[in-house]
Amino acid sequence: MWNIKSFEDNIRSERSTMGRQPVISVIMPVYNGEKYIRESVHSILNQSYRDFEFIIIDDGSTDNTRSILHSCRDTDDRINLTLVSIGI
Repeated sequence: MWNIKSFEDNIRSERSTMGRQPVISVIMPVYNGEKYIRESVHSILNQSYRDFEFIIIDDGSTDNTRSILHSCRDTDDRINLTLVSIGI
């Protein structure tokens, strides 16, 4: 039977041979999400499994989203912030 403990043990084992790259990537696109972006980011960052990279793609927000994302990124090095304006 699969369980989270054996999953985490397997990932630790794989990482010892792979280096320091996280095994899991969480990707979140955002556009003008200032109302909920801080809560959304914190929800991901506060998960019990912590060995992941968090890729956030802001597609040209015109509200305060980018400022909030920069603030979040400054407090957690798992966040990889990508700023684009291509309408995805």
